[in-house]
Amino acid sequence: MNRPMRFTAPLLILLAVSEFVFAELPFADRFEPRMVLVDFDTDVVTWGPTTSEAELQQRGAASVSDGSRSIYIGTQQATSINQNPIVASFTDGVLDWVVNGYETGGPDGRAVGILWDQHKRLYVAMTVDGGGSGLEAFATSGWQSSYGSGGGPRVTVLLRLSLADGQPLSGTFSIARLSSGNTNTVLPTDLMLVNNQIVLFANSFFAPLDVDLMRMTQTDTGGSPFPYRVVFDTELETALSAEAIGWDGVTEFSPLP
Repeated sequence: MNRPMRFTAPLLILLAVSEFVFAELPFADRFEPRMVLVDFDTDVVTWGPTTSEAELQQRGAASVSDGSRSIYIGTQQATSINQNPIVASFTDGVLDWVVNGYETGGPDGRAVGILWDQHKRLYVAMTVDGGGSGLEAFATSGWQSSYGSGGGPRVTVLLRLSLADGQPLSGTFSIARLSSGNTNTVLPTDLMLVNNQIVLFANSFFAPLDVDLMRMTQTDTGGSPFPYRVVFDTELETALSAEAIGWDGVTEFSPLP
Protein backbone atom coordinates (compact mmCIF):
# COMPACT_ATOMS: atom_id res chain seq x y z
CA MET A 1 0.00 0.00 0.00
CA ASN A 2 1.48 3.35 -1.04
CA ARG A 3 1.16 6.00 1.65
CA PRO A 4 2.32 9.61 1.68
CA MET A 5 5.52 10.44 3.53
CA ARG A 6 5.88 13.57 5.61
CA PHE A 7 9.07 14.95 7.11
CA THR A 8 9.13 16.97 10.30
CA ALA A 9 11.73 19.18 11.86
CA PRO A 10 13.69 17.67 14.77
CA LEU A 11 11.45 17.48 17.82
CA LEU A 12 11.61 15.84 21.20
CA ILE A 13 8.49 13.89 20.33
CA LEU A 14 7.31 11.03 18.20
CA LEU A 15 4.46 11.93 15.91
CA ALA A 16 2.41 9.71 13.61
CA VAL A 17 -0.96 10.44 12.06
CA SER A 18 -1.68 7.57 9.67
CA GLU A 19 1.53 8.38 7.81
CA PHE A 20 5.20 7.52 7.97
CA VAL A 21 6.80 10.28 10.04
CA PHE A 22 10.41 10.93 10.96
CA ALA A 23 11.34 12.55 14.26
CA GLU A 24 14.35 12.92 16.51
CA LEU A 25 14.33 11.27 19.92
CA PRO A 26 16.89 11.40 22.70
CA PHE A 27 18.81 8.12 22.68
CA ALA A 28 21.45 7.72 25.40
CA ASP A 29 23.58 10.86 25.17
CA ARG A 30 22.88 11.60 21.54
CA PHE A 31 20.00 11.77 19.08
CA GLU A 32 18.97 8.83 16.97
CA PRO A 33 16.39 9.07 14.18
CA ARG A 34 13.34 6.88 14.75
CA MET A 35 10.40 6.38 12.46
CA VAL A 36 6.92 5.66 13.76
CA LEU A 37 4.74 3.72 11.35
CA VAL A 38 0.95 3.86 11.47
CA ASP A 39 -1.75 2.49 9.19
CA PHE A 40 -5.52 2.11 9.45
CA ASP A 41 -7.91 -0.21 7.64
CA THR A 42 -10.59 2.10 6.27
CA ASP A 43 -12.34 -0.90 4.67
CA VAL A 44 -12.90 -4.40 6.01
CA VAL A 45 -10.14 -6.50 4.41
CA THR A 46 -10.64 -10.19 5.14
CA TRP A 47 -7.93 -12.83 5.00
CA GLY A 48 -6.76 -15.92 6.83
CA PRO A 49 -3.66 -17.52 8.37
CA THR A 50 -2.60 -19.11 5.06
CA THR A 51 -2.91 -15.92 2.98
CA SER A 52 0.41 -15.05 1.31
CA GLU A 53 2.06 -11.67 1.63
CA ALA A 54 1.60 -11.04 -2.08
CA GLU A 55 -2.13 -11.60 -1.75
CA LEU A 56 -2.31 -9.38 1.34
CA GLN A 57 -0.71 -6.60 -0.65
CA GLN A 58 -3.09 -7.20 -3.55
CA ARG A 59 -6.09 -7.01 -1.22
CA GLY A 60 -4.82 -3.76 0.33
CA ALA A 61 -4.51 -5.02 3.90
CA ALA A 62 -3.34 -2.33 6.33
CA SER A 63 0.35 -2.76 7.15
CA VAL A 64 3.57 -1.21 8.40
CA SER A 65 6.98 -2.02 6.92
CA ASP A 66 10.60 -1.56 7.91
CA GLY A 67 13.17 -2.82 5.45
CA SER A 68 12.38 -6.44 4.62
CA ARG A 69 9.82 -6.89 7.41
CA SER A 70 6.12 -6.04 7.19
CA ILE A 71 3.30 -6.53 9.69
CA TYR A 72 -0.30 -6.80 8.47
CA ILE A 73 -3.65 -6.51 10.22
CA GLY A 74 -7.17 -7.39 9.20
CA THR A 75 -10.25 -9.49 9.72
CA GLN A 76 -10.67 -13.24 9.42
CA GLN A 77 -14.11 -14.49 8.42
CA ALA A 78 -14.02 -17.32 10.95
CA THR A 79 -17.55 -18.54 10.14
CA SER A 80 -20.44 -17.26 8.08
CA ILE A 81 -21.61 -15.24 11.10
CA ASN A 82 -18.39 -14.52 13.00
CA GLN A 83 -15.33 -12.35 12.37
CA ASN A 84 -12.05 -12.30 14.32
CA PRO A 85 -9.00 -9.99 14.31
CA ILE A 86 -5.86 -11.32 12.65
CA VAL A 87 -2.24 -10.06 12.61
CA ALA A 88 0.73 -11.47 10.69
CA SER A 89 4.43 -10.66 10.29
CA PHE A 90 6.49 -11.42 7.17
CA THR A 91 10.21 -11.03 6.46
CA ASP A 92 11.29 -11.20 2.83
CA GLY A 93 7.93 -12.71 2.00
CA VAL A 94 8.32 -15.53 4.52
CA LEU A 95 5.81 -15.78 7.36
CA ASP A 96 7.36 -15.06 10.78
CA TRP A 97 4.12 -15.56 12.70
CA VAL A 98 0.39 -15.18 12.41
CA VAL A 99 -2.10 -14.86 15.28
CA ASN A 100 -5.85 -15.20 14.80
CA GLY A 101 -6.82 -16.22 18.33
CA TYR A 102 -7.01 -12.86 20.06
CA GLU A 103 -10.80 -12.90 20.00
CA THR A 104 -12.34 -16.32 20.52
CA GLY A 105 -15.96 -15.72 21.51
CA GLY A 106 -19.22 -15.01 19.74
CA PRO A 107 -18.82 -11.23 19.16
CA ASP A 108 -17.37 -9.93 15.91
CA GLY A 109 -13.83 -8.59 16.17
CA ARG A 110 -11.62 -6.76 13.66
CA ALA A 111 -8.05 -5.46 13.68
CA VAL A 112 -8.29 -1.97 12.19
CA GLY A 113 -5.20 0.06 13.20
CA ILE A 114 -1.50 -0.58 13.78
CA LEU A 115 1.43 1.43 15.20
CA TRP A 116 5.07 0.29 15.23
CA ASP A 117 7.97 2.40 16.48
CA GLN A 118 10.49 -0.02 14.88
CA HIS A 119 12.44 -0.53 18.08
CA LYS A 120 10.37 -2.56 20.50
CA ARG A 121 6.75 -1.47 20.59
CA LEU A 122 3.88 -2.69 18.46
CA TYR A 123 0.26 -1.69 19.07
CA VAL A 124 -2.90 -2.85 17.32
CA ALA A 125 -6.33 -1.24 17.63
CA MET A 126 -9.23 -3.68 17.35
CA THR A 127 -12.98 -3.40 17.53
CA VAL A 128 -15.41 -5.82 19.15
CA ASP A 129 -19.20 -5.69 19.44
CA GLY A 130 -19.88 -7.57 22.65
CA GLY A 131 -18.54 -8.99 25.87
CA GLY A 132 -17.17 -12.49 26.39
CA SER A 133 -14.89 -12.17 23.37
CA GLY A 134 -11.74 -13.44 25.08
CA LEU A 135 -10.07 -10.04 24.66
CA GLU A 136 -10.80 -9.39 28.34
CA ALA A 137 -7.93 -11.74 29.23
CA PHE A 138 -5.43 -9.22 27.83
CA ALA A 139 -6.91 -6.15 29.54
CA THR A 140 -7.04 -7.27 33.18
CA SER A 141 -4.61 -4.49 34.16
CA GLY A 142 -5.85 -2.02 31.56
CA TRP A 143 -7.59 1.30 32.01
CA GLN A 144 -10.83 -0.48 31.15
CA SER A 145 -10.80 -4.23 31.58
CA SER A 146 -13.97 -5.29 29.78
CA TYR A 147 -16.66 -4.49 27.25
CA GLY A 148 -19.14 -3.54 29.98
CA SER A 149 -22.90 -4.05 29.94
CA GLY A 150 -25.10 -4.79 26.96
CA GLY A 151 -23.98 -5.75 23.49
CA GLY A 152 -24.08 -4.65 19.87
CA PRO A 153 -22.15 -1.34 19.80
CA ARG A 154 -18.59 -1.65 18.54
CA VAL A 155 -15.89 -0.52 20.99
CA THR A 156 -12.12 -0.22 20.83
CA VAL A 157 -9.60 -2.67 22.24
CA LEU A 158 -6.01 -1.47 22.14
CA LEU A 159 -3.33 -4.16 22.54
CA ARG A 160 0.42 -3.99 22.83
CA LEU A 161 1.86 -7.02 21.03
CA SER A 162 5.19 -8.83 21.19
CA LEU A 163 7.23 -8.29 18.04
CA ALA A 164 8.68 -11.77 18.49
CA ASP A 165 5.44 -13.71 18.19
CA GLY A 166 2.47 -11.33 18.07
CA GLN A 167 1.16 -12.35 21.48
CA PRO A 168 -0.49 -9.67 23.65
CA LEU A 169 1.62 -8.06 26.37
CA SER A 170 -0.99 -5.63 27.70
CA GLY A 171 -4.24 -4.05 26.66
CA THR A 172 -7.26 -1.91 27.45
CA PHE A 173 -10.83 -1.42 26.30
CA SER A 174 -12.18 2.02 25.45
CA ILE A 175 -15.96 2.30 25.59
CA ALA A 176 -18.63 4.97 25.77
CA ARG A 177 -21.68 4.73 28.00
CA LEU A 178 -25.37 5.39 27.51
CA SER A 179 -27.50 7.08 30.15
CA SER A 180 -28.73 3.59 31.08
CA GLY A 181 -25.17 2.58 31.90
CA ASN A 182 -24.92 0.22 28.95
CA THR A 183 -21.93 0.32 26.65
CA ASN A 184 -21.94 2.53 23.55
CA THR A 185 -19.69 2.84 20.52
CA VAL A 186 -16.06 4.01 20.36
CA LEU A 187 -14.43 3.55 16.94
CA PRO A 188 -10.65 4.12 16.58
CA THR A 189 -9.51 6.48 13.85
CA ASP A 190 -5.79 7.07 14.53
CA LEU A 191 -2.86 6.28 16.81
CA MET A 192 0.17 8.34 17.82
CA LEU A 193 3.25 7.86 19.98
CA VAL A 194 4.15 11.12 21.69
CA ASN A 195 6.78 11.51 24.42
CA ASN A 196 6.53 7.86 25.38
CA GLN A 197 2.75 7.99 25.55
CA ILE A 198 0.19 6.24 23.35
CA VAL A 199 -2.50 8.51 21.93
CA LEU A 200 -5.77 7.05 20.68
CA PHE A 201 -8.05 9.12 18.47
CA ALA A 202 -11.58 7.83 18.04
CA ASN A 203 -15.19 8.68 17.30
CA SER A 204 -17.20 8.30 20.48
CA PHE A 205 -20.97 8.06 20.59
CA PHE A 206 -23.01 9.34 23.55
CA ALA A 207 -21.40 9.59 26.04
CA PRO A 208 -17.58 9.64 26.06
CA LEU A 209 -15.80 8.73 29.29
CA ASP A 210 -13.26 10.73 31.27
CA VAL A 211 -10.15 9.20 32.84
CA ASP A 212 -12.17 8.34 35.97
CA LEU A 213 -14.58 6.32 33.77
CA MET A 214 -17.41 8.76 34.47
CA ARG A 215 -19.47 10.14 31.59
CA MET A 216 -18.42 13.59 30.44
CA THR A 217 -20.91 16.46 30.42
CA GLN A 218 -22.06 17.70 27.04
CA THR A 219 -21.55 21.45 26.67
CA ASP A 220 -22.27 21.89 22.99
CA THR A 221 -25.15 20.95 20.75
CA GLY A 222 -24.79 18.18 18.25
CA GLY A 223 -25.21 14.46 18.00
CA SER A 224 -22.98 11.42 17.84
CA PRO A 225 -20.26 10.74 16.98
CA PHE A 226 -17.90 13.09 18.80
CA PRO A 227 -14.13 13.38 18.19
CA TYR A 228 -12.45 11.75 21.19
CA ARG A 229 -8.83 11.51 22.32
CA VAL A 230 -7.30 9.44 25.11
CA VAL A 231 -3.62 9.49 26.14
CA PHE A 232 -2.25 6.31 27.76
CA ASP A 233 0.94 5.16 29.38
CA THR A 234 2.80 2.67 27.18
CA GLU A 235 1.43 -0.33 29.09
CA LEU A 236 -2.15 0.93 28.61
CA GLU A 237 -2.82 0.69 32.35
CA THR A 238 -3.61 4.37 32.93
CA ALA A 239 -5.45 7.02 30.95
CA LEU A 240 -3.42 10.18 31.48
CA SER A 241 -5.97 12.45 29.82
CA ALA A 242 -9.24 12.20 27.90
CA GLU A 243 -11.01 14.87 25.85
CA ALA A 244 -14.03 14.96 23.57
CA ILE A 245 -15.05 17.85 21.35
CA GLY A 246 -18.26 19.41 22.65
CA TRP A 247 -17.91 17.92 26.12
CA ASP A 248 -16.70 19.52 29.35
CA GLY A 249 -16.17 22.79 27.49
CA VAL A 250 -13.68 21.35 24.99
CA THR A 251 -13.89 22.96 21.54
CA GLU A 252 -10.53 21.69 20.27
CA PHE A 253 -8.01 19.19 21.57
CA SER A 254 -5.37 20.65 23.86
CA PRO A 255 -1.70 20.48 22.82
CA LEU A 256 -0.05 17.17 23.64
CA PRO A 257 2.81 17.39 26.15
